Amino acid sequence: MIHTVLGEIESESLGVTLMHEHIMYSSAGADLVKSIDYDREQIVKHMLPYLQMLKKSGCNTLVDSTPPEEGRDALLLQQCASKTGLNIITNIGTFHGDKVFKEIREGSIDEITSYWIEEYHTGIDCTGVKPGFIKIALNDFGDLTSLQEKILRAAARASLVTGLTIQCHIKLTKSVLQAAHILIEEKLPFHKFIWAHADYESDVSTITDLARKGMWIEIDQIGRVPYIKPIQLLKRCINVDILDRVLISQDAGCYHVEEQWGGSIVPFHRLFTEFIPLCEQYGIKRSVFTKLLQENPAACLEIE
Repeated sequence: MIHTVLGEIESESLGVTLMHEHIMYSSAGADLVKSIDYDREQIVKHMLPYLQMLKKSGCNTLVDSTPPEEGRDALLLQQCASKTGLNIITNIGTFHGDKVFKEIREGSIDEITSYWIEEYHTGIDCTGVKPGFIKIALNDFGDLTSLQEKILRAAARASLVTGLTIQCHIKLTKSVLQAAHILIEEKLPFHKFIWAHADYESDVSTITDLARKGMWIEIDQIGRVPYIKPIQLLKRCINVDILDRVLISQDAGCYHVEEQWGGSIVPFHRLFTEFIPLCEQYGIKRSVFTKLLQENPAACLEIE
């Protein structure tokens, strides 16, 4: 079973899936994001062509990784799903640094855990929309702060209760190693944890070690960096035989609420129309992408 914004589906219905994208984003910050005024209908209308182009390119599911503090809007995502036929999956969780709600900053591990479990059962923001995963983030400076450790432990405990997989923004190898130690302490199996942005440093040794222990490795900066970089990392993953733990995406989009007409939108479809054909030129078989875009996302997002 997997939760989309339009309801439950079976994992075999997930289809071709992008694991880390964004449809709408706000830079207002945690203290203001709940009060920002925007035209939901206008944003949906503006983003529809990008989502329809993605659907036409062969994609069935988009995982929207926008956390609550950056503008997660379950009703907007419902409209996008209804109008395009895409499965769209949203989250519970939080971000890092000053982009964290006061309730998270000041709450205990148990209080945060209980809040997320309740949101899982009752739905996001009183909409009835069920989350399909937990999204959190660790800071980009190496050592985890006490706040980040608290958030990670709460997410691990919420995952153990709900069965939701954690997708965690981590750029630095040092941070993921500290996170792995905490996951072991919390007794969360590594297969319930996604190392998002694992391609930021592309530390093949750490990637290989954690993948062999069960952690999901997300290569999601495709298009944000020259295509050759993720191609080289994918080939290394093939060589060390860890493809069954690899996910891919682009971290693309999105409509920036604070910018005129949403600012500059990065299209979602280029992974299919540009990146995969280029991979084939570099010797990566198209069959590899059946595993990366269909089999692995279905296994990763299955709610146990």
